[in-house]
Amino acid sequence: MNQENYSTSSTDSELIGIQQLLLGRFSLLLLSLLVLLIAASFSDGALISKIVFCLGLTSLLLVAVITICRRHKDLLSFGLALAIPTLLLSWVMPFLNHFLVGIFHNLFIMLFFLFVSYHILHAVLNDDDVSLDTIRGAVCVYLFAGIGWAYLYDTLLIIDANSIEIAALTEDSIGTHIIDTIYFSFVTLSGLGYGDQVPITRPAKLAACIEVIFGQFFVAVLVARLVGLHLRNRHENSSP
Repeated sequence: MNQENYSTSSTDSELIGIQQLLLGRFSLLLLSLLVLLIAASFSDGALISKIVFCLGLTSLLLVAVITICRRHKDLLSFGLALAIPTLLLSWVMPFLNHFLVGIFHNLFIMLFFLFVSYHILHAVLNDDDVSLDTIRGAVCVYLFAGIGWAYLYDTLLIIDANSIEIAALTEDSIGTHIIDTIYFSFVTLSGLGYGDQVPITRPAKLAACIEVIFGQFFVAVLVARLVGLHLRNRHENSSP
């Protein structure tokens, strides 16, 4: 009888663990970010690849709004005010290749990513316990930062095709080289600095400097915070 109860409780614990993994606050958001990165890696400038990327970006924006508003319902109007213009511009870009559309599109994406990242980071740093969902939230902020800076570099390339030493930007290639800027952004954010792509103009150099500083401090502060929470919780649990 005791063995059956133990087996039942173990099964229930496993189901709860799987449910928390699938239904955590940031599980779907993290999955949407990874899908967008995969879609960007196959973006070759063809119309079908642009549409696939727009679908990935659309799902990310909607999931991000739902994730934030689930915790702060009063932010729904502000989140939609940023998400709706971004969605419209994202779907206009494949058919209306104009530099102003690209600039405004990137601007709204960067503002939206900043809005979402701030509230996710606030939730992560204010958690009372370190859980797997806390780690997923921190990873989401890191990915949002890398992709957001990629759109900043993309904007600089639209303004000046020689901002970064990447393949030359032409009018027909606006918005089709996001994978190159994503690659450059994450190489810079992580501090790897392979050197195969380098900033040329002063604005690009400044953006790269700020990104690498952010990347190093983000990891250091986040690890310190999570380790501090873990040690505090372990001390509280071991106290009589």
